[in-house]
Amino acid sequence: MFRKKLQYRWFRTLIVQWFLAGIAALVISLFFFGMLFTEKVNAEEDSAVYYKYYQNIVIQRNDTLWKYAEEYRAPGQDARSYIQEVVFINQLEGKGLVAGKSITLPYYSMDYICTR
Repeated sequence: MFRKKLQYRWFRTLIVQWFLAGIAALVISLFFFGMLFTEKVNAEEDSAVYYKYYQNIVIQRNDTLWKYAEEYRAPGQDARSYIQEVVFINQLEGKGLVAGKSITLPYYSMDYICTR
């Protein structure tokens, strides 16, 4: 009887040790992955909040998506990702810009506009 209790206690101790080792491994891996995949952000950029809005624009002669990207993209946003978003919104795959047509452009502002 005593031997069975001793074996059971040993088994229970082993399970608890493995459980604690697993939790420790999980915490350590989360810490290291957090260190690898965090972005360092400038404190000034972190405090600024930009709201996203949409605007319809009539295309003028010699306008390009690059020109619109430079004018309307968010601070710090890549011009290519902005252009991809404009192409997706307006379904411009394989089509060029045609003067006189209108397109929808996202733009970013620090001002909150309530339309209620």
